[in-house]
Amino acid sequence: MKTTRILIAFLLLALGSTPALRAEEPATATGESRVLAVDALNRFKADPKDTEAFIEFCNKNSEKINALIEKSPQEAKQRLAAVRETLDNLDVSSDPTATMTVRMMHGIFENLDLKLAVQGKTLDQVRQAVVENPNDPQTAQEFTYLLSRNLPQDLSEQVEKNEQWLKDESQFAKQAEEKSDDDVAKIYSQISRRFDDMLQRLERQRKFDAMVGKDMHPFEVDAWLNGEPIDLASMKGKVVLLDFWAIWCHPCIKALPHLNELQQKYGDKGLQVIGVTTYYDFHWPEDAEHPEKGEGEVEPAIEQNAMARLIKENNLVYPTAMVAEPRELYDFYLVSGIPHMVLIDQTGKIQLLKVGATEANYEILNQKIEELLAQPAN
Repeated sequence: MKTTRILIAFLLLALGSTPALRAEEPATATGESRVLAVDALNRFKADPKDTEAFIEFCNKNSEKINALIEKSPQEAKQRLAAVRETLDNLDVSSDPTATMTVRMMHGIFENLDLKLAVQGKTLDQVRQAVVENPNDPQTAQEFTYLLSRNLPQDLSEQVEKNEQWLKDESQFAKQAEEKSDDDVAKIYSQISRRFDDMLQRLERQRKFDAMVGKDMHPFEVDAWLNGEPIDLASMKGKVVLLDFWAIWCHPCIKALPHLNELQQKYGDKGLQVIGVTTYYDFHWPEDAEHPEKGEGEVEPAIEQNAMARLIKENNLVYPTAMVAEPRELYDFYLVSGIPHMVLIDQTGKIQLLKVGATEANYEILNQKIEELLAQPAN
C-alpha cells in the first residue's frame, strides 16, 4: 500500500497533473519556512518506521509545488529547494525501509526539478540544445523528460504515425548517446530502449489489428474446471471472452475479479467468459498459502486440483479450460504475454485482443462487450 501511494504520486507528477490541494498545515518560522506538513515530518523523525507520515509530508509539499510551477515558478523553486534541503538533512540510516522510502521520494522532487526547468521550453528547443551540446547532463534529462511528456496517450491509435515518431526520436537519442560520455549516454540509452520497447508493442498491435474479423480457433480441452464442459462450436450466438492465464501469473490473478464482474454483469445478456490455461507443473501443498512449482513433472490431475482450488478461492463464476497441447492455439491467438484476452462476437469472429491487467483494458473491453451485445446476432 505504501509503495503504491509513492508510485501514484510520482505518476501524477510525471503526467504534469495538478491535484486539488488539501488543507495546508502552517509553515514553520525556521529555515524550512516554505515546507508544509511539518507535523507529519516530525512524526517520521521521531519514528522512522512511520513512513506513512513521511509520505504525507512529501505528498502535501509535492502537490503544492506542482500547482505553483506554472503560475509562480519562483515560489515553486524556493519551496522545492527547501524541501530538498530538508530531505538531505534527514538521517534515517538506522531503518532500511525508511532509507528506501526517502530515496524513492527524492525521485519525485527530482522530477519536479525537471518540470520546473523545462517550463516554457518546447521539445524542438531542447532537441536543438542536445544537438549543440549532447554531453550536458541537464539537457539530456530535459530532453528525456519532454519526450515522456509528449508520448501519445494511446499508441494503438494512429499506429503508423506513432510508429514513425517513436522511430525518429529513438534514433535521435541513439545518435546523442554515441556523442556523449558514459554517464550522460546512459540517460539517452534509457529513453531509446523504452521507445524500442514501445515499437515492439506497436508491432504487436498491428498483428492484433490484423486478427480482427478472423474466425475463432477451435481447440481441444483436456479438462474443464468450475463448470460443465462447453461445446465451443455451440458458442455462436454468444459474445465470448477468452482469458489466457496461468496459475503462477500474479497479473492474471489480479484480473480475475474484473472478469468475474463482466460475467456477472453481462452473462444473462449473452456473454460467456472462458479462462484458458495449460500445465506448468504446479501443485498446491495442503499447508501452503499458494501454489508452488513442483520439483519435477506434476501429474495433470494434481495440477488440475491446484487450479480448482485457486478458482474456488477467487470465487470465479465462469469456467476455465485446461489445454494439454497449447502451442497451435497460443500461436494463433498471438499469446506472448498474459493475461491475454480475446473478444469474439456472436458470429464467431474475433473483434478485439488485449494484453495486461490494466484499468484501460478493462474499460475498453467493457465498452466493446456492450457494443457487441447491442447488435443482433446473425
